[in-house]
Amino acid sequence: MKKLLGLILIGHALLAQESLRVESKAWVSGNPNTPWKFYDTRSIKTLASFSPKSEEKLNKYGSLPHKKVQGSGYYRTEKIDGRWWVVDPEGHLNIQTVLNSVRPGTSERNETYLKSLYGNKENWLRATADSLSKFGFTGTGSWSEDVREINKQREKPLSYTPNLNFMSTYGKKRGGTYQLPGNVGYPNQTIFAFDPDFEEFCKEHAKSLKDRINDPNLFGVFSDNELPIGLGNLEGYLKLANDQDPGKQEALRWLAARRKTIDEIADDDRADFAGHVAETYYRKVAQALKEVLPHHMYLGSRLHGGAKFIIPVLKAAGKYCDIVSFNYYGVWTPEEIRMEQWQYYTGKPFMITEFYTKAMDAGLANTTGAGFTVRTQKDKALAYQHFTLALLESKACVGWHYFKYQDNDPTAKGVDPSNIDSNKGIVNNEYVYYSDLMKGMKEMHLNRYALIEYFDQNQEAKEWKLVWSDEFDYKGLPDPKKWSHDTRGNSYGWGNRELQWYTIAKTENTLVSDGTLKIIARKEETKGKNYSSGRLMTKYKGDWLYGKIEIRAKVPKGKGTWPAIWMLSTENHYGTWPKSGEIDIMEHVGANPDTVFSTTHTESYNHILKTQKKGITGLSGLTDDFHTYTLEWEQSKYQVYFDGKLLFTFENEGTGSKTWPYDRPFHLILNLAIGGGLGGPVDDSLFPHTFEIDYVRVYQKK
Repeated sequence: MKKLLGLILIGHALLAQESLRVESKAWVSGNPNTPWKFYDTRSIKTLASFSPKSEEKLNKYGSLPHKKVQGSGYYRTEKIDGRWWVVDPEGHLNIQTVLNSVRPGTSERNETYLKSLYGNKENWLRATADSLSKFGFTGTGSWSEDVREINKQREKPLSYTPNLNFMSTYGKKRGGTYQLPGNVGYPNQTIFAFDPDFEEFCKEHAKSLKDRINDPNLFGVFSDNELPIGLGNLEGYLKLANDQDPGKQEALRWLAARRKTIDEIADDDRADFAGHVAETYYRKVAQALKEVLPHHMYLGSRLHGGAKFIIPVLKAAGKYCDIVSFNYYGVWTPEEIRMEQWQYYTGKPFMITEFYTKAMDAGLANTTGAGFTVRTQKDKALAYQHFTLALLESKACVGWHYFKYQDNDPTAKGVDPSNIDSNKGIVNNEYVYYSDLMKGMKEMHLNRYALIEYFDQNQEAKEWKLVWSDEFDYKGLPDPKKWSHDTRGNSYGWGNRELQWYTIAKTENTLVSDGTLKIIARKEETKGKNYSSGRLMTKYKGDWLYGKIEIRAKVPKGKGTWPAIWMLSTENHYGTWPKSGEIDIMEHVGANPDTVFSTTHTESYNHILKTQKKGITGLSGLTDDFHTYTLEWEQSKYQVYFDGKLLFTFENEGTGSKTWPYDRPFHLILNLAIGGGLGGPVDDSLFPHTFEIDYVRVYQKK
């Protein structure tokens, strides 16, 4: 192995870092004997300015305990700040690290060593589950359902993902096996998605999981593995010998609708028909699964080969799958452009559900299987880190499934011919873990959340430049170089019948202490009003055209409060309100404590005309914690995010300032109103109220 110092393009940022060179050979078109070559390889230790953690406090699901959204009691996904996450049953953010085929081997040697080491299969399963947790795995993948039986007894349950094999099971009616590599048994590499009986079969077959409906550890369900969905489907159906075959009939109808003959078929037709096959299959399977498991995720059919890159197939998968799954072989480094295409065309997160590397020091021939071959288990660990680092850079990847638990035993009989003599496992055929491999895997699993933060910050640093901020790391009144006290509308209730009087430079109402800004509303007679409060603005001290504005704040609890984070035009270029526009990033009213909303006001869209446009979201216990409110504003639109989740989008219709006055500089306003048209009746028993702001940050594109 050779170390070179250089520059390597990683994801979205060019970083100075060490590059490793790992010697490997690819498996190409069934040939394992390709030349050995050196491949540029990253590991955690090569990343510039990244300090690996030796421990990370995670919850029982392997999730970040301090990052929480709404829990549902089941696994789900959510997009936050542009990145997809798994959300565990309790609502914590998670990235899955999963191992496939966690089951003992069937050879005589496997059985002898299992009995010698563990006594029986149940003891093996308990010990193995403990080891997987120790190494940082969060769950088990396909062909590993036994873990379900012991989850109830475990402090840290492992997620599991059964594969129901809908199509391959249905296909047995046709006399084939349908699960061997190459899809042996499928006529002309076509599936039976158009059979009139397939939909009813799916409904009955899905019922085999009806006893799992309340299982929080059931991560999701695969429907099949590596189906022959691809560009050859159209001709494959058309060439079926049986003219009455439902698939052939559908292909003929489809081609006739395009007014084409077989000789006129083009690649676009092939891709579109493959998408039609995929959509028909996914629709029938997804509907059947959702009837039985309405709360659990459908993970797709583990797309492989060329199917991973056919746009209509990706669109079909995204339409029906909660997470789109891919078995990914043939590349040393996951391709950024492919992962971007998956996210774009599916609109969903993805998981890699099969990949592996084989090492020669395991003493096996390694003649089967599509994974790369390396020299040693240390190299295998480096390959694992290299591959998964690229996955973490993608904001759409929510985890991976490594193939597999145990090496293939050459002495085993009656096994899949692609699994006969290769070092695919993390244990050998005598149930001994490969220590160098496990060290590298554990390090990767332990640091995955820190690595996400590292990669996201690098990408953020490339896209945005911090141009203005207040971290409130001082004491006293708000910084007068950044903030002004706004009192101009006190005498007329600001046009909203508000009940407070905003004061000027009084720490009783605007105070910076303990790292936060506090805007405090008090019940006290002030200038003829019954309440005092604070209203701050950045006008002429911070005015921006386009950019990103991020505020972390905690709203008060109590009826009659009306805190807001909003923006007005600095020069009123198009006239008085609402002609020059108003961007309400966040408003909250105490009468609806678990709801925040974002609104736009323009000449055409405003509450006087009852045409205003807004986004609303809710979260139980919203007033108990700080939350992040973000505006991303550009020439074509602006978007508002609540804790990284899209709350509201307002687009430039291209019809002028009456609908889009947002092409001039705006300034920021923070205030806590009492009562008024939106604040409503006031509960006087709860004063004082505090609107607390942790920071304000303004970024603009580099």
